[in-house]
Order: sequence, then structure tokens, then C-alpha cells
Amino acid sequence: QVYKSGDWDIAIYDNIGGGGSPTILDVDGDQLLPVINGTKVVWQDNRNGNWDIYMYDTVTKVETPVATTPADQDFPAIYGNYIVWEENGDIYLYTISSGNVRNLTNNPYKQYDPAIYGDNVVWSDKRNGRWDIYLYNISSSREFRVTSSAGEHYFPAIYDKTVVWTGKPTATVNEHIYKLDFTLPSDNGGGGGGGSGSITLPPAGGPDDNPFIDVPDDYWAVNEIVYLAKNNIVKGFPDSTFRPQKPITRGELAVITANALNLDLDSAKVQNFTDVPEIHWAFKAIEATTKAGVMIGYGNGQFKPNNLIAREELVQVIIKALHYKNIQGEANRTALDIFKDKDKIPWWAKDGVSEAVNKGLVSGVRPDMFGAGIKATRDQVAVLMYKLLQNIR
Repeated sequence: QVYKSGDWDIAIYDNIGGGGSPTILDVDGDQLLPVINGTKVVWQDNRNGNWDIYMYDTVTKVETPVATTPADQDFPAIYGNYIVWEENGDIYLYTISSGNVRNLTNNPYKQYDPAIYGDNVVWSDKRNGRWDIYLYNISSSREFRVTSSAGEHYFPAIYDKTVVWTGKPTATVNEHIYKLDFTLPSDNGGGGGGGSGSITLPPAGGPDDNPFIDVPDDYWAVNEIVYLAKNNIVKGFPDSTFRPQKPITRGELAVITANALNLDLDSAKVQNFTDVPEIHWAFKAIEATTKAGVMIGYGNGQFKPNNLIAREELVQVIIKALHYKNIQGEANRTALDIFKDKDKIPWWAKDGVSEAVNKGLVSGVRPDMFGAGIKATRDQVAVLMYKLLQNIR
């Protein structure tokens, strides 16, 4: 947008790097908030005395009024064949090919800040007494709630199967950027149009759902820890602590892994390790994870459930869990070249660590240091288990 002759106009420069001057859409009133996709530009325009939505095709040079009702239309977004905007607190959808306009929300609450990618629209929504993020799938005509934690969530953006937004968990916590990689559940409603639902694997709970007194609302792994706890994959301690920086044992990791993979614990009836009797608190999980090939014992017939887990051992378990779910990755060891301590990674863990780095599951304790031999902590396990769930669900 450019200020010219006493009002704001839209400037279009379609020859980047080739010189020349931009095209100025010089019309009455103000034209603001331009967005572009392909050859089409849309903006909000008050030439008619209120805010309307207009579209301009950079190839045909044709301008089209999209929404010119007496109400104000604001915050347009465009992708492919669709334009969305906010009007009177609702989100509207315009299909370019047909000229059809649809109200996606049509409720008495406020919805703002729409964004669109593919056939998914997201926006900020006040229906729950606070700002949440909602998603609407155009193909299925289904609406999904993205955020369910306390605090305010607004200014969403979407690309492919990822939504990001600004969130402020409490009045005393600074704003953060949140991210969700989502998968929409299939519509099993027998062909009935519309409806609402939940997105698979939403971000972990939030401060109002956080049962742990030693995991602050702005803790780096609070989302993952709370999600796993809410879904009975991890547990805290009787004093309402999680002890996120406490090193984790092999027995504890077996239990968490068995829960994450939903392994059949009732089939564990035979003792296979001399140091894990049937009365051991982790007996079923240890037997189930070793039967699945996700964890292994030692050559002397022991499992050593009280031994602490090193980072490379944790990564190995995560990769084997992915393989158990038939999810394979690339074990290109050149991925380890960024780590100065790559030679300290045991030979048996090099492929697993390489695969995890290539998949973006793990990084180093520093950009140039993997941290081989360093004991894994409960918060690190929670984050990797959450990433495991993202890949297998």
C-alpha cells in the first residue's frame, strides 16, 4: 500500500529484478492490507464509505468487487480459489470460480484474523470466553477447535498441515509463538455434512491443565509434559511434582514407551530377565517393549531397570519405536558431521542418532555437540515421546 494524493492505494510490482515502475490502483478512498496468491491480489477498500473486499488479476488487469455489503469486511486472505475475511465478527468464504459467498461461523461470538492454506481456514475465536484458534475444513465442511488451554490465542497463520499463533497463557507470562502439526480425523459421519470435532494430537494441555507445581507455565517442555500426563503416558510424583530435570531409568523409559505405543501389557507373563521378577513394578512394560524389539537387555540375561539412560540410548529407543510402527528414516551418518563429539557416539547408536537428526527429532545439547553419554532427563524424554506420537498417530 502507498500513500498517494491524500489516500492509501495499492501498488503492484510484477517485474521484480527487471526494473520498471509499479502499477498503482488509484481509486477513491483507502485501500489497505493487500495480500497476494498467484496472479490475484485482494485488499480491503472503503471507496464506498465502508470497508469492502476487492480483487485484482495481475494478468487480465481486471478488478472485481468481492464483498460490498453495507457491513465492514476486514482482514482478507487468499489461497487458490478461495478468499476469506471477517465481517461483523464472523468469517466469510468466497469461491472465486463460482462467486459463491459462505458464512463459515454464523454464531453470536467474535471471530477475527482469518488465514487460509489449501482448503483449511483458521481464525481467532471468542466463543469460549477467551481467544482460541479454530480451523474449518472446506472439503468436509467441518470445524475443529485447535486450542483448548487457558490464556489467549490469536493471530493464527497456516501452511500445509501446520498452524502457528501467538499465545499468552496467563496475564503474568509473556507472549509466545505456538506451533501445531495437525492431521484431520476422517469423517465417519456417514456422509452427513457439517459438524465439529477435535484435531488429532492437539498441543499439550496448558497452564490450567498443568498438574505439576515444578513445571512453570513458560517452561520449555510444559506442553509436551502436560499432554503426556493428561493421556496417562507419563506420571508425576505424589507431591505433585514432575521433576523434569531428573535423569530417567531404563525401567521408567520402558513404562513410558509401552504407554506411548499402547503395547499389550497383559501378554507379559514369562520372566525373561533375572533382575526383573514378575512382582517388579515395571515387569509388564519391560517384557512388552523387549518383545516388540523397542528395547533390549544385556547379554548376561539382565535388563538393569535402575540404570540411567544416556541420550544416545533414548534416541535408539525412539527410532526403534518408529520402526515398530513401520516408519523408516534415512540413517545417513553424514548428519553426525555437525557434532564435534560424533566419535563418542557408540557404534551401535550411530545409525539411530543419524536417522533421528535427519528426521528433525533430535538436536544436540549445543549446535555442535550431541552430548553422547549425558544422561537423558524426564523433560527430554517427554519431548521426544511427543514427537514420536506426532509421527505415528
